[in-house]
Amino acid sequence: MFGSRLRFGKRDERFAAPAVDPAPVPAPTPAPAPTPAPSRAVGITAPRPRPHAFSEASLRAQIDELLAAKQNARAVGALIDALPQLHAAGFNIKEKLSNLIFLGKRIQDAGGAKYGHAKLRAKIRSVTGFLKGHELPRGGFVELGCGAHDPVALATFFYLNGFAPAYGIDLLAPRVPEFSALSMYDIVANMALFPQRYCWRGTDPAVFRERLDRIDVAQFEGGNFAAGVASVGEVDLLIEDLLDCDLAPASLALLTSFAVLEHVTDLPSVFARCRDLLVPGGIAYHFIDMADHRSYRGDGAFGTFAFLFEHEAPANMNRLRAPDFVAAALDAGFEVLVDRRIKGDLSEADRARLVAPFSAMALDDVTIIKQHLVLRKPL
Repeated sequence: MFGSRLRFGKRDERFAAPAVDPAPVPAPTPAPAPTPAPSRAVGITAPRPRPHAFSEASLRAQIDELLAAKQNARAVGALIDALPQLHAAGFNIKEKLSNLIFLGKRIQDAGGAKYGHAKLRAKIRSVTGFLKGHELPRGGFVELGCGAHDPVALATFFYLNGFAPAYGIDLLAPRVPEFSALSMYDIVANMALFPQRYCWRGTDPAVFRERLDRIDVAQFEGGNFAAGVASVGEVDLLIEDLLDCDLAPASLALLTSFAVLEHVTDLPSVFARCRDLLVPGGIAYHFIDMADHRSYRGDGAFGTFAFLFEHEAPANMNRLRAPDFVAAALDAGFEVLVDRRIKGDLSEADRARLVAPFSAMALDDVTIIKQHLVLRKPL
């Protein structure tokens, strides 16, 4: 399917520079009379230095240096900060657009964006890494809280690897459907060019390719997200609440979520529903981000633990800590296969600012900011 889209044809002569009659050379004008130098008695003001000219090469080098240091957010900031200079620079406007497109693409490919194959591959590495050594039964797949950017990307990966049907489910529709479509075009192209990156353990490469070739990439290329998703096969996007959706019980082999459970208000019900949807032996993988999400704004107004200093929780954050998620999973009847926890740094001064109930918790529980949970429904 991609063969015709990836060929490069001859240069279109329509875009060659048209022949132009030479412009008449204007008659020379007499040079103006020289202005007498001012008297030293008056004083001479030193000329102002010319403003530093905008340099595309310097901007590219700055972005590359930040990306090499894995400072993706700062790379985004550097590109945004350079916009006034880029706009005022005295070169072709299409070259200015090229800087925005390709420097933005460099940042995206480094994982600094909410769209694209780099973000998908990071999620794949996380799921498949934590599932290593754990057998999965046959069945469907769901990404809980799939997001409003690439909502079916992970579902498509698992569908291509034999999980069917495969769904993304979220309360929010795609933020910009045209962007989601173009991102899926980028993702499917990467899958076609580098199938070894996406063909998972035990999957027949011929079956993977046959399913991939069914996708009507022209729909994604044209910005038609819904039509593109419809062409994938047994993949769909559900815009509804997990607790109310009509997914069949005991139909899923695998369920995942990324930075979702920290927003859930009724965790026992969500875990019970997840267990109900999985087949016996089915697995749920959850990445939980327990940092104050306001710290991701980048303005420095909030720190990682800022919401633990406040008596009221910010909107859409439940402030549950790592032991709370494990207890809820066990209460729902899950077996805990993996519980990987990552700590943040809490200073002594900030520890003194903790409010109840966090002030009474063990420090090791309060300071966990990331958690990877792998749960299994008993056979």
